Amino acid sequence: MPMSYLGMYGFMMELEGIYPGSFTRYGMPNASDPKTVFTPTQTLTYQKTQAGEIVYDGYNNPDSEYKFDGQKLRPAGFGREASYLNIVDQPYSHLLSVDVTPVMAANADETAPTKAADYTYDHAAFCHVFVPVMFDISASSGDQYARMQVDWTSLTKIDNPEMNVQYMLWKAGQVDTEGYSEASVAAFNAAYSEVHAKLENVWAKRVLDLDGTGFNAQPVLDLVQYTDAEQQAMALQLKTAIDGLSKLSTDALSQALSDAKAIDSTLYTAESYQKLADAITAAQAVLDNSASTQEEIDAQAAALRSAIDALETVSKSDGWDGKTVSEPKQLDDTSVNITSAEAGVARPAGKQRPLLPLRLPRSGHRPQRQGLTAIGTQAHPLLRHVLRQRPHRLQPARDCGRQLSGPVRLSQGHRLREGRGQDPERAGCREDDGQLCRRRRGRRAVHEH
Repeated sequence: MPMSYLGMYGFMMELEGIYPGSFTRYGMPNASDPKTVFTPTQTLTYQKTQAGEIVYDGYNNPDSEYKFDGQKLRPAGFGREASYLNIVDQPYSHLLSVDVTPVMAANADETAPTKAADYTYDHAAFCHVFVPVMFDISASSGDQYARMQVDWTSLTKIDNPEMNVQYMLWKAGQVDTEGYSEASVAAFNAAYSEVHAKLENVWAKRVLDLDGTGFNAQPVLDLVQYTDAEQQAMALQLKTAIDGLSKLSTDALSQALSDAKAIDSTLYTAESYQKLADAITAAQAVLDNSASTQEEIDAQAAALRSAIDALETVSKSDGWDGKTVSEPKQLDDTSVNITSAEAGVARPAGKQRPLLPLRLPRSGHRPQRQGLTAIGTQAHPLLRHVLRQRPHRLQPARDCGRQLSGPVRLSQGHRLREGRGQDPERAGCREDDGQLCRRRRGRRAVHEH
């Protein structure tokens, strides 16, 4: 509320709470102590007219001869540097939130109060105020220390603080609306703006009338006064808006992204996987955007699931199941098992080379003159390097009239070897049970009859 002085009136411009790091010899907060902290109070509403205009006194009114428009120096002190004061068209605070926690200086002869009645002026919280009308009288008196003395014995607990409109206005001002649905945030903002405007736009005039004459003139407090029922209705409106805030649901989109990123791209066609990759990029952008709506989140989750369902597997051929055997299992130091899905070249212990995944003919197919070709394009990167350096085209033994089926075992003494110019036709076979088909020279292939 405005204060009067010598037939004039003025509002308070600043109010700061103070945590004193130490005290001066006069018992005031030591502003030069780095531990002393000045904290601006939170302004809930400003002094405005019912039309939403700034209320004037003689110091923020641009038409006043006493206005502070940057021509008068405000001395340094109270945690601030010296500056020229300009408050023209600046609004004054109306409703404020300020910390009034009691304080006391450390004193070996004094004990801390234990009852409400023990708290006195000496325990009241410190604050700093700036009042333009006092600054007009003397530049050194505009800024002053003050104490927020509270009669703790007269305080009564509010049974239902959510029915106190000033408390609910403060509580609504602390709400962080990030992560809530767009519709619920819009409803909250609308309710907050409506109640805030009612509590802020209360004065009948921009320049207040004075009652009386001379130095005894007092400002007329012509402003809206709300009844208890009206205040409770506004408090309930804010409570409903706060309770109505609903969080965005991103679980479905997050799970779809996790599933999509875990998919092995080598198992699907390039075209279908590219569509999935594009859907992943779009979905991640929506998830990372704090302004995304629930509708956008749900739409991206559905689009991502559709892209996953639309993946097309690589076509199968020659009995190959479309999967690469990148690390064949070696059974011991001298041999490996070769099935229709994997094959390898074994070396004696101490002289082993990387095993090469091979594709064998379909079961039942006669192996005459049909080579065993390494799957170089789908093999492990290390194996592809080996194949580029020394291409392997493995020839089976000359047709012995038997079919290759079941596991083929290569042993240390009988293993596939790279030939050195030998004629692949110069190979023989003995068909006795348990005997080995072998080449006379060059590569030697082993299989059981």
